[in-house]
Amino acid sequence: MSSNDFLNGRMAANFANRRAASDAHGAVLEWKEFSNKLQVKLQKTEYDYVEMATQREGFARVLASLKEELKRLDPDNPLLRDEVRHKIYGAGVADKFRELGYDYDTGHGVFRKRG
Repeated sequence: MSSNDFLNGRMAANFANRRAASDAHGAVLEWKEFSNKLQVKLQKTEYDYVEMATQREGFARVLASLKEELKRLDPDNPLLRDEVRHKIYGAGVADKFRELGYDYDTGHGVFRKRG
């Protein structure tokens, strides 16, 4: 083996190493960007959940107050029966799931994306 062969081999190895390092660096940057986008989505999802949970608590309190007032004014009103309220609630939930592109099994309370 001549010194030229050795130098050519070393140059080829150095080139291959630089290329591999460049490819790895590019992959790291892509994953970092992907990770940052996921972090933003996760934070938005968390904020949306907190907002919905607090709104749900507010609606639950309003509903409880309305039920108490209805009970006082009309103790025999059908809306005071759990099964009537559950039927209304289930229909509303199922309709909204359908509108958003999901199928909803009211009997089991599970949903799945259509298509």
